[in-house]
Amino acid sequence: MDGIPVFETVEEAVGRTGATASMVIVPAPFASSAVIEAAEAGIRLIVCLTEGIPAQDEARFYNRLLEEHRAPG
Repeated sequence: MDGIPVFETVEEAVGRTGATASMVIVPAPFASSAVIEAAEAGIRLIVCLTEGIPAQDEARFYNRLLEEHRAPG
């Protein structure tokens, strides 16, 4: 599409646009990876609209985000 940038990774999008927010709308098996990718790219606001994420997966990425947020530096 003309005029709408498309990026291979969230890191690339952040680097080229300065993005600070991400919306995750992917099938449940890919949600955890998408959320973690956004967080690792420096995104501070991540909205995940995926239904059916297994509770264990959701707890895993939630706890990982908390650990990274609490980590010094």
